[in-house]
Amino acid sequence: MCGFVGIVSKNKLTSNLLSNLDTAALKIKSRGPDFTGKWINKKKNFATVHNRLSIIDISQKGNQPMHTVNEKYTIVYNGELYNFKDIKEKIYKDFNYNSWYSSSDTEVLLKAIELYGLEPSLNLFCGMFSFALWDNINEILYLSRDIAGEKPLYYFQSESNLVFASQIK
Repeated sequence: MCGFVGIVSKNKLTSNLLSNLDTAALKIKSRGPDFTGKWINKKKNFATVHNRLSIIDISQKGNQPMHTVNEKYTIVYNGELYNFKDIKEKIYKDFNYNSWYSSSDTEVLLKAIELYGLEPSLNLFCGMFSFALWDNINEILYLSRDIAGEKPLYYFQSESNLVFASQIK
């Protein structure tokens, strides 16, 4: 089980906000002891931290936050996409795409969103998951979880900040 936490702000990301983000990530470190990745986009006032528990692809190629090659999307993800191999085959059939960097389900999930769009991809996904997807072009944050809500996703919105996490701590 992985863990993630992040923030998108109407204001500049202050050192205090980023310090609080690091503290929150430490509180859920047990959910992903194998690797901690952080991505900050100060220009867009967005930051996220991901604590990884390596299961499907244990190499560093599956580390997160993960970005699309064109850098349109950045994702932090917790869960398992049971049908990721089927989706990989569909992507190959539909787009003749077979240039995978890793063998992680996260990469397949992200590529599906890039190629099909978010909503059509959600209809393809079978599994237990929650994720935060940041659109770097349109500056939109999408929060999503599986239909049963098996993988938790929490958020808090104040006047100037939206904070999200995979664990309430």
